[in-house]
Amino acid sequence: MFTIHIVTPQKVYADFEAKILNLRTTDGQIGLLTDHMSYLATLVEGEMNFVDEHNVRHHFLIGEGVVYFDDNVANLLLDRIDPIEKV
Repeated sequence: MFTIHIVTPQKVYADFEAKILNLRTTDGQIGLLTDHMSYLATLVEGEMNFVDEHNVRHHFLIGEGVVYFDDNVANLLLDRIDPIEKV
C-alpha cells in the first residue's frame, strides 16, 4: 500500500491508501505500485483511478497537473479533480 496525497489550488483535496494508481501523463498511461522507483511526470486532463485496500476502484476526472512519487507517497498537484460515479 502507498499514500495518494492530492492538492488543488483551493485546498488539500484528500489522502487515500492505494494498491495501484493509474494516471495519464504527457508520455502516456502510467500505473504506480507500492515501492515504485521515484517518479515525476506532467499529467494531462483525463481519467485517474486507483484501487484501495478493499479492492474497490475509485474513478476521478482530473485536470492538468504533476505527480511526484517517492518513498511510497504519490503527491498530485492538480488544477481540478471531480469524482466519477461508475455503475
